[in-house]
Amino acid sequence: MVTVKKLTVEFPGVRALNNIEFSIEEGSITALVGPNGSGKTTLLECIAGIRVPYKGQVYINGIDVLKQPREAHQLIGFLPDRFGLHDQLTVWECFDYFASAYNIPPDNKDKRIGDVAELIGLTNSLYVKTGTLSRGMRQRVAIGQTLLHKPKVLLLDEPASGLDPESRFALSELFKRLQREGMTIFVSSHILAELEQYASKLMILKEGQTLSPNSTAQETERLVVKTLDSSESYKTILELNPMVQEVFTADWKTFEVIYKGKNSDKPDFLKFLLDNGMKVCSFSTQTKSMERTYMDNISEL
Repeated sequence: MVTVKKLTVEFPGVRALNNIEFSIEEGSITALVGPNGSGKTTLLECIAGIRVPYKGQVYINGIDVLKQPREAHQLIGFLPDRFGLHDQLTVWECFDYFASAYNIPPDNKDKRIGDVAELIGLTNSLYVKTGTLSRGMRQRVAIGQTLLHKPKVLLLDEPASGLDPESRFALSELFKRLQREGMTIFVSSHILAELEQYASKLMILKEGQTLSPNSTAQETERLVVKTLDSSESYKTILELNPMVQEVFTADWKTFEVIYKGKNSDKPDFLKFLLDNGMKVCSFSTQTKSMERTYMDNISEL
């Protein structure tokens, strides 16, 4: 759905993005993280087509954002960090203005506004002036404005900034609902624990460079094997299996295994352990947290 090729952006004395490349799958939620000044906002602006790079290409569903900006913008919803609302307008008037800007047909406009209001939980606030709303409600209005034209890609820069826990939870649930409806979401945030609630992929930026050539790092899988009794020999048994890369243990009853086999190989792996005398009582997958993945990898750039 999103493809970036050799993207480079320069400001006086600084290279904000340095020849980066990546792609984002349709229907995924990708978290964009990195230190302040790493280029996250610049990257989102380039994808949204509101900043022209020094060189490189950005494609949305195969459409060149630089060469066909109007066509690309029909597929994009972009919420900047510092979004602006017309405080003297009601929520309905804000939506009506943006619906007109997106060329939504007049005979479909009212229905679309009603659908978006229901989706983001603003049906009962449509005739309230936005200037009187809480920060969380204003954030919903801003997101609603980006959804009116049914974009395929939603770009969000620090959407949960300044929100209370309840509003952050509601935002997380909204993103998951949008994903279920087929939307591709690319979200920048500093709150890794929150991103983990809804994002399936992680992209790390530092000094204008991405973590890896593929620029997406899926959560790392490990297996946790627990046994009924304690035996030092169990570690040896685990290490003998060709699907095991490394074994860690805190005691001789719980083992953390870096597993390099396929998911379909796990039944055979478990059978191997049992056939070799391990009294396995628990066999589970441990997912590496985004926070741990970030801290493990940020020093590599």
